[in-house]
Amino acid sequence: MLENTSTTAADQASYADAGHTTGDGQEPFTILFVCTGNICRSAMAHYMLQDALAQAGITNVRVDSCGTSDEEAGNPADPRTEHILNDLGLTAKGHVARQLNENDWASTDLFLAADVRHIETLRALAPTEINPARIRMVRSFEPGAAHQPETNLRMADPWYGDMSDFETTREQITAALPGIIEWVREASR
Repeated sequence: MLENTSTTAADQASYADAGHTTGDGQEPFTILFVCTGNICRSAMAHYMLQDALAQAGITNVRVDSCGTSDEEAGNPADPRTEHILNDLGLTAKGHVARQLNENDWASTDLFLAADVRHIETLRALAPTEINPARIRMVRSFEPGAAHQPETNLRMADPWYGDMSDFETTREQITAALPGIIEWVREASR
């Protein structure tokens, strides 16, 4: 069973000591959401977090998203993702799905995986110098998730379902947003 590797204050200090930006330097702190094709889960989380950070007055954070696969590269967000975002007063207009690439390792401070296979892919591809605390499950930021096994924190792929599955994805992301924002605030100290 995979265990949730929640980041503690000591991990965040170690992370900052390793020379990574923490939101208070000149380089923006970068968060990268990762799913399979970058048209549903990671795209939705991307725009929802971007908005939540703006609402919280946090400006020195860059949010991006990608997929582990190239199958959707170049495509816009799934119309159902766009529908959910529109209901929130947001949009993914102009979103172009892309695959994780080599440059992401150097430019990203926090990788947030949608599902267990995504976090496993990230861990397998991560260069040896990448602090494991930089790779997390999106839902590991939900209240009460700290001691949950990662298999309990997966976000099922809504692409195979209907609008109710996209609503579930939205609810899961919404539940994680306050924890992600708090983590950014702590890492910025």
